[in-house]
Amino acid sequence: MPGQFLLDANAAENWRKFFMQFEIYLVAKGKDDKADKLKVNMLLHCAGPEAIEGYSHFVFTDKEDKDRYQDVCRQFDELCQGARNVTYERLVFNHRNQKEGVLSDELRGELLKKPDLTLQTAHDYCRTLEAAELQKYKFNTPTVAGCGRSLHPLRKVKVQEKTSARNCKFCGYRHPFTQPPRCPALEKKCNKCKKEGHFAQVCKELSAEGYVHNLQLWNMSLQ
Repeated sequence: MPGQFLLDANAAENWRKFFMQFEIYLVAKGKDDKADKLKVNMLLHCAGPEAIEGYSHFVFTDKEDKDRYQDVCRQFDELCQGARNVTYERLVFNHRNQKEGVLSDELRGELLKKPDLTLQTAHDYCRTLEAAELQKYKFNTPTVAGCGRSLHPLRKVKVQEKTSARNCKFCGYRHPFTQPPRCPALEKKCNKCKKEGHFAQVCKELSAEGYVHNLQLWNMSLQ
């Protein structure tokens, strides 16, 4: 006799294995050609308490019958295909290979609080939060003189900045040059050549040594 059927995160695979074993069991017992009601009850007896509980919640159409073996098996197929362990799905989602913008522990905590989380709702929530954070930085960050743009603070440093501002060849904006450098392009990846140290708007498709060369130029510009 096949073992009990487990309705968990692997319900679809569990049902596939259980049903194959049960069909073999019916043939071995000479019950495969018996009345549907008998086969349904044998299936529920072998499957165990979780299957019986699931069966008690099945909703059959007017053309279906709770004692028809084929209809009951179809209901179990649909139940197992739709069964998901929501906590497990959230864990997988929050530990995927994440890009910058969704690395916040606070954000992961908020996502875990949402019932029936789907990929689309998680995506929409992250985009909304990202936009809100961007607006907050633009509102709270003063613009650089002569630039007209707000630069996002990369880190808080206590250094005396040079008063003169120059056009930066790495980000394309006009800002003071400091030590350590505070250019927004520093350690950022170019969307054009995929190398670090500059933005796409000033990209000249640097060589493989481009990033090292950028750092050398930074040191020269500060002397």
